[in-house]
Amino acid sequence: MTDKTDIKVRVTHRHSDIYMLGAIAHHQLEQAKREGDGHRFRWIIPCMAISVFRLEALSNQYGSQLFSQWDSWTRGKGSRSFKWRISRVSRQLGLAPDYSQEPWSTIACMIDFRNRLAHCKEVENSVEGTVTSLGELVGLRGEAFAVDKALANDSTLENAERFHVLVGDLEGMLRHQARVQQQQLDTTGGTRYEMVEHDEHGNASYQPTDWDMLVNHFMQG
Repeated sequence: MTDKTDIKVRVTHRHSDIYMLGAIAHHQLEQAKREGDGHRFRWIIPCMAISVFRLEALSNQYGSQLFSQWDSWTRGKGSRSFKWRISRVSRQLGLAPDYSQEPWSTIACMIDFRNRLAHCKEVENSVEGTVTSLGELVGLRGEAFAVDKALANDSTLENAERFHVLVGDLEGMLRHQARVQQQQLDTTGGTRYEMVEHDEHGNASYQPTDWDMLVNHFMQG
């Protein structure tokens, strides 16, 4: 027998660990500043990588609430590029991405860094020349060693800080635009309560409610 106080409720809780990524990147950056020359890359590269992960998490946090089809854009055959998704979220909130200008040019650098780090492709460089002395041989060898070390060259303290600051700035921009456009987005994690009702065919409908109303229902019951 069902008690008169029985109700069917759906509780939905949103949670994101994106805040952890910002804390990790900040810690890595501070460690890099204290590290000696020749060893900073051990902190700089993780800081830059985490900042890129945080950027992607930010796009997912907003995109999943702005677009019902977001999941299909992030996986499988219908997936879209990281850059496309960042642009789509930004445009939806009234921004106009221009990757020749800041902050979008830094975002482009972050995406390029992510791709090079993920694949870390081997680079080969060959040079030819006629040598008549040991000095010329050493010089030729030096030319062969002059390969494109873009990943190493880009892994600087300045870039690590630039990436870290950019994500925080972009998050502020998106939050501001969401308020301006009166978009009801949950960016801090929250809980939603709904009363569940079924019609004679078993189809469910959901009516928003809140915690206080649910508590009062049982207190008065």
